[in-house]
Amino acid sequence: MPFCSEECRQEQIDINEAKEKSNSLSSSMKALRKKDQRKSTTSPAKAQNYLF
Repeated sequence: MPFCSEECRQEQIDINEAKEKSNSLSSSMKALRKKDQRKSTTSPAKAQNYLF
């Protein structure tokens, strides 16, 4: 995609990098949640000790 100026190009680069960072963080959080779910399913006795 052509850009009108270097500033327009840099702005789009910054936007894309922010999106990638956001997606990366989101993926990391999903992986951590899955890991936590696996832990709680493998040790139900420990899960019962938590007060909600």
